[in-house]
Amino acid sequence: MKSSLAFVTLLSLLFNGRNSTCEATLRFSNPSYLPLSWTVQPLNCAGDQTATFKVPVESPNGTVVLEWQCAGHRTTSSTLLNITGGLGEWEQLNLERDRIAPVVTCQNSSSLMRAFLPNSSPGTTIVVPDPASICT
Repeated sequence: MKSSLAFVTLLSLLFNGRNSTCEATLRFSNPSYLPLSWTVQPLNCAGDQTATFKVPVESPNGTVVLEWQCAGHRTTSSTLLNITGGLGEWEQLNLERDRIAPVVTCQNSSSLMRAFLPNSSPGTTIVVPDPASICT
């Protein structure tokens, strides 16, 4: 099966003052889809880190929770999202898990953790683009 290369990019701020390893997890409301998790290794910068995360067109429609947890932090940061326009192709989604893994960059210094979506709020609907309109 060919990759669609269509996705929506989410941003998360990780206030990782301990420079610890973090984990990102996508939990789908559809019971046919197991959670997808990625371990994000710390960069050589304690403090603020920005992580970009791609939600591909192969995701199922419905509610999904994006969770972040870093070693040494007692809390988990969660963002509740709603996906529409997803293809629900589990096999392809699982094959592409490395391609959609979070990418972390350094910012500056702090010790808390939170997730955010620019210009949006919890319960945001993600409309997955039509791959035919994006890929050439």
